[in-house]
Amino acid sequence: MFVVTTGAFAQDLVNDAAKSAQGGDYDKAQVSIDQAVLDEKLASEAKTWYYYGFIYKQLYKTKQSTDPKSSFRKLSIDGLNKSIELDPKSEFAADCDKMIKYLLNTIYNDAVLALKAQAFDRAYDNYSQYVEINRKMDPTAVEDKVIFYTGYSAYMIKDFDNAIKYLDEVRLKDYNDPLLYFFMAKIYHDKNEVEKCFEILEEGKEKHPLAKDLNEMYISYKLERGQLTELETELRKAITLNPEDLEYRVTLALLYEKKAEVDRQNAQTYTDEAEKVYIGIIEKDPNHMRANYNLALLYYNHAVNIMNNMDDDDDDIFALNDIQEQCIQLFKKSLPYFNKAHELDPNNTEVLMGLGGVHFSLNDMEKSEMYNAKLKEIQEGKN
Repeated sequence: MFVVTTGAFAQDLVNDAAKSAQGGDYDKAQVSIDQAVLDEKLASEAKTWYYYGFIYKQLYKTKQSTDPKSSFRKLSIDGLNKSIELDPKSEFAADCDKMIKYLLNTIYNDAVLALKAQAFDRAYDNYSQYVEINRKMDPTAVEDKVIFYTGYSAYMIKDFDNAIKYLDEVRLKDYNDPLLYFFMAKIYHDKNEVEKCFEILEEGKEKHPLAKDLNEMYISYKLERGQLTELETELRKAITLNPEDLEYRVTLALLYEKKAEVDRQNAQTYTDEAEKVYIGIIEKDPNHMRANYNLALLYYNHAVNIMNNMDDDDDDIFALNDIQEQCIQLFKKSLPYFNKAHELDPNNTEVLMGLGGVHFSLNDMEKSEMYNAKLKEIQEGKN
């Protein structure tokens, strides 16, 4: 609601606010400028909103640390945008742009810090503010990774509607992160939208064939619905009809890995079946990335599981030595396949992680540190 004031008094409100702000008395400036924007004539002038934005920016800078939930920053941006709208001669536009960019940077920095601290509610609040304010200024200015993190933060606070909104936006723009599909599939699964869940998983598996989490989620959901046998039948039929399409074989091997997890009594049988399938794929195509990587991981994980299940209190030294030797042989079996995967994709972080781990397990610290350093270099380059 606008108030009616006399022209001279009204104009004094803006001047008083400007003088108080220039003198550093932002509380007094706030009182004057809040009155000024209630005047119909002053509220139509760019100058009024320019000072409104400036004063609230200073209030944010001086008081935000003691009042973190304050809306000073948002009010400042709203005022500065209003000034730009009412400024046909662009008298204040350049200064307004600078202040808005500064405030947006603070929002983005707060979002990143909150995400690192796993304060997902604050992260979502800041990321969504950053995205939506930027959209009003320039719809193309927001990076896809920022939209992804907005959706991810929403997912982590179980705001699934907004999570889907932001994640689906970058999915349609071919954002390159398998976690995008993992989170979306999980949401659709929990909402019991089964068809949509599998549609997202199949798209993610096609775009990120090395993302084992997606493949395992796909198989787990099939298992949950009692469809593993059905899936195995489908895969074997597809392999018969499409013998040159090796991706069906990869999924079959992963299916056996999942069966090994579920049926511990027959785990070795299913692990052996997975191994046979991977070796068969590599015989047909020695440069098949997924088969090389997955087979390496199969041997590596088998060794790690054996080590994790060793009984530290066992007094049978010979038995322990035999187990350790078995693990060493499994690590050695994994190495040529990890090396081949690395040759095929030198910057693949999952492969580098595996190489660092297997060399560590074989007590080759120099190579382990070399691969870990390369992994760190790539990960830091993505941030």
